[in-house]
Amino acid sequence: MEFRRIPPEELESFWRLRLQALQEFPASFGASYEESSKLTMEQVKEKFRWNDENFVIGAYNEAEELVGMAAFSRQTPLSLGIKDTFGAFT
Repeated sequence: MEFRRIPPEELESFWRLRLQALQEFPASFGASYEESSKLTMEQVKEKFRWNDENFVIGAYNEAEELVGMAAFSRQTPLSLGIKDTFGAFT
């Protein structure tokens, strides 16, 4: 198993796995499969703009297939200071 950031060119693989996870583990997400599955890839690209503070680590099997992921996000609400968020997906 190899772990690394998912690059933007693998967004479609990420999105397929995320939709699968939304179906199998809906309580783990703030989004729904029904709404998410209607998004176009252009909308997905706009929604998931990764940088040093917001990114997804992918788990890749021996065949280099994306089989798992964990998202990291830093939010900076003015009233709360800095808050980091971690979410793991299958």
